Amino acid sequence: MTDKMGASVDKRIREAKERAELAIKIVEESGIKLTDEQKRAILHGETDKAIIPEDAAQSSVQAGRGQQQPDPTEQMVNIEVQKIMERTHTYISPQEARALIGDVDSPYEYLKRFEEIARDRATQAPSESRVPSMAPASGKAPSLQAQYEAEMRQIMEQRHPTIRRGETDKILKMKAEYRKKGLDI
Repeated sequence: MTDKMGASVDKRIREAKERAELAIKIVEESGIKLTDEQKRAILHGETDKAIIPEDAAQSSVQAGRGQQQPDPTEQMVNIEVQKIMERTHTYISPQEARALIGDVDSPYEYLKRFEEIARDRATQAPSESRVPSMAPASGKAPSLQAQYEAEMRQIMEQRHPTIRRGETDKILKMKAEYRKKGLDI
């Protein structure tokens, strides 16, 4: 029984090394140079996944959640985000912030991008602001609706500077941007 378990672990480690080597090869073929340390980190990450069964890792993480202290860096970021929203008088939900900012390398980069977005929203006209208390009763900003209709007219008349009739992807992206601004379309 022990031999079978050992053979199973050996097989998973071998497969993990192959996955890691393939990942490294793909990254380097795309033109990105990896340092030896980065290559080792990829290899160690894959072998760790192979050695520790996923079920055991998830159960240990779930068991530790009740006792785990909040991350000090995360707390600091949350406090700074609150300060930025108070300073700029804007509200950006955590889900929306994650979607707009995406993956970043450091908390500093996250806060920098968050502040840029908040300041951008703060400089918008009050009727276009995302602050709920400042939104018109109908939920639509009249100037935003007019702007959207004018852009759609330009597309239909083939006068839009960047989007042509039939370019569905670009039209959908434009509509998504208007939805982000608060227009109900």
